Amino acid sequence: MLFLALNLTRARVMSDLLPLKMPIVLGAKLVMLALGIKKTVIAFGERDTKVASAFEKVITHKNMLVSAFVDEKYPQGDDRLLISSIYHVEIPFSRTPEECGYLVMSAETVFNVYHCLKNACCVTKKALTVAGDGIPSPLNLMAHIGTPFED
Repeated sequence: MLFLALNLTRARVMSDLLPLKMPIVLGAKLVMLALGIKKTVIAFGERDTKVASAFEKVITHKNMLVSAFVDEKYPQGDDRLLISSIYHVEIPFSRTPEECGYLVMSAETVFNVYHCLKNACCVTKKALTVAGDGIPSPLNLMAHIGTPFED
């Protein structure tokens, strides 16, 4: 059996996800359909209850997509730590999470699945997060693939 975890803990500016919640949920459902996955866990940071609530409102099949709250600690973006937090299993370092039946995708990945299938196009932009201790105002931005860092 294959398990899918949708990792929304990596999004530093959670409010940017709100307008994209429906395409993200539909993208997750498309991945589930394509891979025969019965249930997806959407992982939110433990402080992201408002965003989780907004996502819950657009999820029509509550048995297919469920929410989980995980500690907001670095490196939670590490797939192995996220899988351990959600499913309480340890992935051996000799194997990949996928080899053990666990697939972790980001909001951007499932959004791109939805967008590309709906519009018959390919990915031409990448979402970037600018955040950290030295950044006074964290933000998400979109850049065309291949854009030099200086731009």
